[in-house]
Amino acid sequence: MTVAHTTLLEFLGKHIKYQVAVDTSFDESGFVDESGLVTGVLFELNGDFQLFVKIDGYDYEEFIHYSKMKIFN
Repeated sequence: MTVAHTTLLEFLGKHIKYQVAVDTSFDESGFVDESGLVTGVLFELNGDFQLFVKIDGYDYEEFIHYSKMKIFN
């Protein structure tokens, strides 16, 4: 468990490109490509975790479940 958390913490302050699943009413493919700066990591009591990302081109940050992301870099 420690190794996984250490790896997640290495995302802090890094700019990432990723793909995330969305409803097909939002995008026909069911996926959207995004990028942004990781400003936080949230560890949940159930063992899941999320990245807090400041999405490029927008003036807000969003929590995204790590398990629902496909990170390209």
